[in-house]
Amino acid sequence: MIKDKQQEVLNFIALAGLRGKFNKNRPDEFVLDQCPFCGKDKFSINTKFGGWKCPHEKSCPQAEGGNLDRLKILLGIFNANETMRDNSKSNKKYYTLEDYLPYHDALMQDTEGLEYLTQKRGLTEETIRHFKIGLKVYEKEGGKSYKYFTFPYLRKDKVINITYRSYPDSKGGKQIHQMKDGEHILFNEDELIGKQEVTLTEGQIDAITLWQLGIGREENEGVGSLPQGAKTVLKEWFPILEKAKTINLVFDMDEEGRKATRIFTRMFGSQRCFNIELPEKDANDFFLSRNGAARQEYDLYYQKARQMEGLDTVGDLISQLASWKQQSENLLKTKWAEVNNIWEGAEPGSLILVQGAERIGKTNWIYNLFYTWTVECRIPCLLYPFENRRDRLASRLVSIDLGKETKTLDDEDYEVSYAFAYKDAPFYIVNKRLLHSVSLDFVCELTRQAQARYGIQVFAFDHLQYLRESTKVEEDDFIMKTLHELVTTTGICFILLGHTNKATKDKIPGARDGRGSAMLAAMTDVNFTLHRKQLSVDNSEEAIYDPVTSIEIQGKYGCGRVQLYYEEKSGRFLSIEK
Repeated sequence: MIKDKQQEVLNFIALAGLRGKFNKNRPDEFVLDQCPFCGKDKFSINTKFGGWKCPHEKSCPQAEGGNLDRLKILLGIFNANETMRDNSKSNKKYYTLEDYLPYHDALMQDTEGLEYLTQKRGLTEETIRHFKIGLKVYEKEGGKSYKYFTFPYLRKDKVINITYRSYPDSKGGKQIHQMKDGEHILFNEDELIGKQEVTLTEGQIDAITLWQLGIGREENEGVGSLPQGAKTVLKEWFPILEKAKTINLVFDMDEEGRKATRIFTRMFGSQRCFNIELPEKDANDFFLSRNGAARQEYDLYYQKARQMEGLDTVGDLISQLASWKQQSENLLKTKWAEVNNIWEGAEPGSLILVQGAERIGKTNWIYNLFYTWTVECRIPCLLYPFENRRDRLASRLVSIDLGKETKTLDDEDYEVSYAFAYKDAPFYIVNKRLLHSVSLDFVCELTRQAQARYGIQVFAFDHLQYLRESTKVEEDDFIMKTLHELVTTTGICFILLGHTNKATKDKIPGARDGRGSAMLAAMTDVNFTLHRKQLSVDNSEEAIYDPVTSIEIQGKYGCGRVQLYYEEKSGRFLSIEK
């Protein structure tokens, strides 16, 4: 294989007329007299593997280099078998557009098919006619028939390929196949050739949806899709895209989509490829969920793809001010005004860390938050109570509701609290039986199911140690990455309890004093660090703490310190009156 590759590289050097000599110290490296892109020296090609680069990063437009296929594309030099237009199938007799049109006419007369595309997929009849979407009926033995939508791949007046997609009511489930002996060209290829800005999706309906939104319809723009999703990327497509100054990649956010993004970026360079990450699975789902605002929101993700992470312009801030004000009304806020003045509230997909020393009131802080969100705001929340017994948990929640000491609660108190607070509150607790065999996968799956069934917006549990498969703290990094992916893909907020190092007389613990992995503080959106001053030790040698609780807030959008009064007997946190 290596010898074949080396021979291919040497043949290419000869065919391209590249002049140079082999490096004496590196016998597999061929150094050109002049770089074909900047004209300077030291441009090198690895004859063993085909990689190449130019050392002049500041002056050479292709200094980042690439593989042999990319060099062939840039120099426009292919063998006959490597050029898409001249490949072995070029003499094949394809359908003409006139031959294909009966499929399109059949769809336009099929009420069921049109209703699905227009009502379920949001396409207009104008769009369906533009892309010549059609209908193919397969007759089976026994009088059964199966319908497939058809998406033609046109090259001028010839149909080079067809994607057949089963009707949604097909008993065989979703089925997709392509025309026998069809070329795997890009969908909507004619509208991509020679365009300065190209947008690519994984599926035909996604590309069609973006076109309907007005994307790729300007004079120097085009939109298309890969023929078989992101799992297949062919070098034959690259000559068509090479003239594009901008390539927008709107792929699914799964491993295949990310891999395809890396391939395109490696071939064309990060300065030309922009990964547009939509929050939904694909462009069509994004369009259907936006109720007429899809183009406006798409443009925001389009601009976001062009920004360096961590950098914004003042113009961006001002333009987003109105949307921020609207979003701030829907954020999960606390009942304490002094906290809300610093922390505007939890947005979807937030990671929240609540930490402090033992017996400070961290768990009750979460119970107070959940009480506000579930009982007063009717926001569905899910609690994994690893450390608290169910009877103690129930008693504490009743105390927070009524403001009474837990020890003094009677049957009437429980009945009142149940009837007027918790009966219809969307406050869900994982059964203790399930927690005996808890795992990271279990938490992720159960939380997803709870979101689908009950609309859960927040979940919380005591400590990462319950998700470790071993006693190694290093596991926490992997656990945090997994939970971060869970909240970003579902939009659920996650609250985690953590511990701080022991406080000293001269220092109040803050966000940086948490125990365990540094990944905790790095990945959280807001960190609440609770601290109460130890006053004395009672006769049972238990510490007595000042009820005034100092809470340091460290978040992406605000930092500061507030004080609340902790009513330890009831578990309530109260604002301190001036």
